[in-house]
Amino acid sequence: MIKKVQKLEEIKKKLKQDFVGIDDVIDKVIKSISPWYFTPEVIERPLVVSLWGLTGTGKTSLIRKLVEYLEMSEKMIYFDCGELDKDSGQAISSVIDSTFGDEDFLGGPKNDVIFVFDEFQTARTIDIHGEEISKANLRAVWSVMDSGILDINEYRYDVVKFNDFVCDLEQFIQENPGIPIKDGFYDKGCIETVMNTLGIFHYDTRFGDDEDAEDKKDKLEILPRYLKRTFITYLSKHKSGFGYSEYQKLLHSTTLEEYLSILMSANKIISSPKRIDCSKSLVFILGNLDEAYNIHDDISPEVDADLFRSITEDIGITEVKTALQERFRNEQIGRFGNNLITYPSLSKSNFEEIIEKETSRILDKFKNNVSVKVGSNFKKLIYNEGVFPVQGVRPVLTTVGNLLTSRLSTVICEKTPDTSYVVIDVKSCNYDKDSIDIFITFFDKDDKKIKEVKERENLNLGKLRNIDNCGRIVAQAVHEASHSVVYLKCTNKFPSSIVAVSSMGGGVMYMDYQKSSDIASREEIDKNVMVSLAGYLGEKLFFSDEKCLMGSGNDIREAWEELSDAFYLRGYLDPFKYSPKFGEIDSSGKPLGLLDTKVGVSGIRSEIEKKFEELKEKTKNILESEKDLIREMALYLSKNRTMSVTTFKNFVKKYSKTMNLEQIKKSEKSLNDYYKSALLGE
Repeated sequence: MIKKVQKLEEIKKKLKQDFVGIDDVIDKVIKSISPWYFTPEVIERPLVVSLWGLTGTGKTSLIRKLVEYLEMSEKMIYFDCGELDKDSGQAISSVIDSTFGDEDFLGGPKNDVIFVFDEFQTARTIDIHGEEISKANLRAVWSVMDSGILDINEYRYDVVKFNDFVCDLEQFIQENPGIPIKDGFYDKGCIETVMNTLGIFHYDTRFGDDEDAEDKKDKLEILPRYLKRTFITYLSKHKSGFGYSEYQKLLHSTTLEEYLSILMSANKIISSPKRIDCSKSLVFILGNLDEAYNIHDDISPEVDADLFRSITEDIGITEVKTALQERFRNEQIGRFGNNLITYPSLSKSNFEEIIEKETSRILDKFKNNVSVKVGSNFKKLIYNEGVFPVQGVRPVLTTVGNLLTSRLSTVICEKTPDTSYVVIDVKSCNYDKDSIDIFITFFDKDDKKIKEVKERENLNLGKLRNIDNCGRIVAQAVHEASHSVVYLKCTNKFPSSIVAVSSMGGGVMYMDYQKSSDIASREEIDKNVMVSLAGYLGEKLFFSDEKCLMGSGNDIREAWEELSDAFYLRGYLDPFKYSPKFGEIDSSGKPLGLLDTKVGVSGIRSEIEKKFEELKEKTKNILESEKDLIREMALYLSKNRTMSVTTFKNFVKKYSKTMNLEQIKKSEKSLNDYYKSALLGE
């Protein structure tokens, strides 16, 4: 036991050296598997550990490396559920059946098997409408996760043929009672009768039953040779030696009826489902749950790494189980247990460490040619071109390979006999442009520069981020600045970050902020509507109607839908007078019947339009009063693409006409205390 404890501690240290930014995840995985590793004798059902996170965060790599360090790679059975989900995919039960086909599975007992079900989000059993999805290929996974006992009911040719023979023999005996037998053979005088009936299907030499057809004239064994192996083999699998002992009983049967009775008992065993016991196995479930991490199509993959890390660190079991309910039935979710481990996204320092490790790894392999170093600006270029926090590690590794390995061929071709080492770096700190010069400098042993080679590198993402290529960047910057200012004014909270131009689509923009929950007050609904309208109205504040961008459709639709839903469905007006009658809706999903029939739907529509215009005017007033702040923020965003909370605060302090930081801080606190204070009458 002491050796096992020491080994698991060593494995944990190795994993933390191999993987960046997931020390807490590694601790949880090691702790979760400890009962299975230390005390397998007390395990009565599979130990299930599930890892949930964003794509590219290293879930699969971690488990593979863990299994490798446990020296159990040959005991791991890996399934890609995305592949198994396809119509042509092999069923999990078939794979497990073939794997456990031999008595000694991979040289050891079945209780130390490790199952890995990857891409498990594709194994969903409920569609987006909550309807059941049939996935026969994946059905066995739930048995593996539950009891670990699998009953394999698959077609087996030899078993079918054995069953056919038993049924045909029973029919033959009914039609020909009293057929004499001895030592497992038919009596010589009955052979012709047997061959003309039962023999047509089971003793015909044309199908290779016996080598010598002439023997059948004088001697015919009851159990055909091709079924003898089926009889002995399957019964011996059921119980060691049982097949041979039962075969001896056949040979000593004195009547064909007694012989048939033994065959029928054997047939029940042979035809029963194959049972595979994996109750002491370790099961890893690996999946991506973007729903739990609030990842949507309109979020920029370039969201600040540290900001995104702080958000994903708060994701726990509750959020994961809520997201799982969108894909699986509750009784299936229960089989995951509580060993649900969530992966946070990586921080900026994590990505920088990954870049450092990967460049060092490549250069270490190259050192037999010549020593190569990379400068800090070159590493920053890799970060700028390769880091997408939402997409994980893969883009970073690809970028390191693309930018660094292509330089190494130049090093080989250009190095001189007196070259001692080479430095690869860039001199510019601006990476948001179409291309950049990369300098490969050769030095001798005295650190004297021998020569310098300049290579022009086209920047895929830098080109897309290049402000000179985004003619509408100023309007986009005004749009996002307006959203941010109105959000701050309405909520006394700062948005987490502001992005005015992104590499995705040449100008995707978003303001990252927390919207009020579904259970909102009238005041919160009003503010949500005003924030949604602020972008478009901010553009109109600075530009003519003809020049305003037509990119506010989602904002305007969200504002209208939130307000109309509040009026029609959530009791924004008098909750009794204007409550909808259940089930009476029009083609757009809005209620037709109202308790107060004098008002009607058209009356509610009029009230919504009136409120909508009122909120538009309030939003315009805020924008007008903070025009200078919006202008300065837009100019900054036009140049820098993004604005942090700290920078936003500095701009508010310097340019705002109606807000100050101290008052914002006090107001935020008073809002948090409102309900408690009101309840206490304070």
